Amino acid sequence: MRTSITWFFRLVAVFLVVITFLTIAPVNAADGVTINSQQVNCDSVVVTYTVTGGAAEEVAQLGAYRPDDTQVGSASGPGVTGQHTVTITLSPSQAAGTSVFVYIRVGTTSANSSAQPCSAGEGPVGDPWDGYTDERLNPSMDEYYSIWCKYDQVEIWRSVPTSAMFPVPLIQLVNLADGGTLDAGNGMTINRSGDIITVFGSNGNLAPASGSKSFSLSECITRNGGEPEQPINETAGSAPEPQNEDIGLEYCMENYSDMVSLLACMFTYNGGLRSPEGLVIWMLQFCSTGPAIVIVPAGLWVRRQRRTRS
Repeated sequence: MRTSITWFFRLVAVFLVVITFLTIAPVNAADGVTINSQQVNCDSVVVTYTVTGGAAEEVAQLGAYRPDDTQVGSASGPGVTGQHTVTITLSPSQAAGTSVFVYIRVGTTSANSSAQPCSAGEGPVGDPWDGYTDERLNPSMDEYYSIWCKYDQVEIWRSVPTSAMFPVPLIQLVNLADGGTLDAGNGMTINRSGDIITVFGSNGNLAPASGSKSFSLSECITRNGGEPEQPINETAGSAPEPQNEDIGLEYCMENYSDMVSLLACMFTYNGGLRSPEGLVIWMLQFCSTGPAIVIVPAGLWVRRQRRTRS
């Protein structure tokens, strides 16, 4: 009997261990991440990395560090399979020559680059790249798309081989479900993973080669000046539309009380101002100062006379 109880408790213990393992085991963990290149400026680091085996809902966490492990910047980027470029803004800006390295983590896999002294940036002195100050999202000198959020639009730009802009209503991204995909037209698709929006396409700066660009949806809304209003059903509360044009005066009188709308209805449908009774009502209303309740029966009387003759 004692032996049976002992084996029972052993089986329970094994069962609990298995359940615990399955609970804490990572789901949709990426197989690997590799840092392909980095450009270390003293105010930002542009890093290109490749994820293998990543799922759509995964997000890459990136950090910039000095050799003493002091963190000087952070950013998030796509964790899906493929090559991605993300810019990490350094705060505060580092002194020229300060060494900085990048650490990336996607799920349970990670990678870090070698430390590299920062430079003040490329290009002639006094002519810095204006991408860091022109309100674009997630600026990068080698970005595939350039993105601005304003006037309730997401403006997706490319510069080469020719300048072109592909607008997408911001409200579509706000309403896009987490993990969802949007067909943005022009061969572009947009994915959402939490707050990270990624634009994929083959019409960017390296076209026809494909590429992507990621940015923060919350930052986009902030740059826009707030979240755009949801579309309003303009037909709500309006008079019901007739099913065909063979509508007489009764329809217009039942659905429109003010004279402007009544006349518009009578102009629109058969039996309106193009009919004798419609003309009678219009003329009486124009000439009379009395209430419409006196005028309407006159029009209906004319209509009955017309039907009697026919």
